[in-house]
Amino acid sequence: MRLTIKRFFAALLLLVLIASSAVAEEWAFAVIGDNRSAFASYRHVLNEIRMQTVNPGNTFPSLDLVMACGDLDPVDENYAIFKQVFKSRMPSYVPVRGNHDSPADVRFIIREILPPYGKSINRLDEKDLNYFTDWKNARLIVLDQYSSFGRSFGSAAALKWLENALKAPDHIRHIFVAFHEPYLPGHAEEDAFWSLLLGQEKVRAVFAGHTHTYYKRRFPEMVSGIYYVNTGNAGQASHSDNRQTIVEVMVNGEKVSFRVIQAPDGTSNFSIREQWEISGQGGDRSQNELQSPPVLVKAGWCFFEHCAAQ
Repeated sequence: MRLTIKRFFAALLLLVLIASSAVAEEWAFAVIGDNRSAFASYRHVLNEIRMQTVNPGNTFPSLDLVMACGDLDPVDENYAIFKQVFKSRMPSYVPVRGNHDSPADVRFIIREILPPYGKSINRLDEKDLNYFTDWKNARLIVLDQYSSFGRSFGSAAALKWLENALKAPDHIRHIFVAFHEPYLPGHAEEDAFWSLLLGQEKVRAVFAGHTHTYYKRRFPEMVSGIYYVNTGNAGQASHSDNRQTIVEVMVNGEKVSFRVIQAPDGTSNFSIREQWEISGQGGDRSQNELQSPPVLVKAGWCFFEHCAAQ
């Protein structure tokens, strides 16, 4: 009996130590989007993610995940390039559905990309791309605007599923949300979707794409709002900012650091555009924000209340 109790407490201690290690571990992921058929530029972006040539002081560890914010068509060819570039060490691939991703692209994601991850992918259903996945001390939530959820996620089904997805266990300290088309309503406090996100203190950032132009702000409040980051493009040069963009995110305990890497279209001349971090006691996103000096940019344009610098 005593031996059984000792074994029980030993196993319990081991689980606590494993959980504590996962929470404290430093790790990183990349967010890109809108590469489409710009294969050469897409390779430049993936090679930078793989080699991290822009990494002063090796401050960011190797990237564990690549989240892709839509318009990934043709998905089969682009995923083949992804596997070629990362043939020695392939990060997990977290795809988001874009408006140009065809039914065949979606079927490829569902049949070929997601199944190897097994039960780590928590999907709403078998036909769309609403899902979440946990990695170490973070949860990544992917929303499909071309399913019944719609572009503003206002349906009862969408809100109920998202509410449940946001109820992460205690060891999940950070939540990141991704979809394709920007959605920044004029009165976020009256919007059911944004009210859910703002009510969950673990939400660190919302990522989108579609505009092909990098942009970031805190939404709706500039001090305590959630970071909204448009990932620009990973190749698609039409109506773009003429830069290939990678958003890198490092998680270290309660701290989250962001770094934006860019290169002129069609080149591999990457450099840091800007970087910032949130360092909050208890993971509170409103506390102790540290930010690098802002980068001066030319005046830009607005797209459905999304203002972008060019």
